[in-house]
Amino acid sequence: MLSTFPVGFRFYPSDRELVFHYLYHKIIGNPLPCEHVVTVCNLYGKREPWQIFEGPTEKVRYFFTKLKKKSNNGSKIDRTVGLGTWKGQDVGDLVLDEQGSCIGRRKMLVYEKKGSTMDHD
Repeated sequence: MLSTFPVGFRFYPSDRELVFHYLYHKIIGNPLPCEHVVTVCNLYGKREPWQIFEGPTEKVRYFFTKLKKKSNNGSKIDRTVGLGTWKGQDVGDLVLDEQGSCIGRRKMLVYEKKGSTMDHD
């Protein structure tokens, strides 16, 4: 896994690079330019976030996951995970191509355990 990378290797792609060189290739079934830097993982499953993120202690981790809709014909996303949910912290930042067209959105999510209240300073 990450131990196969050379000493000093850092993976810091831009949002546009993630969409064009990783997500797009994953969607159409092409090989990724560099394997093992983006993990396939169900972020909306029964495991708790600390179980999902155990392993390498990188500050930023990248995952491919399928969204789970609340209903087949609805547009709302079911963000349950373990005993809680992923909560959106903002509307997200647009990811734009060279022509300024939106090709994606980067959104910050935090874990909130059911029944707990988060401090919002």
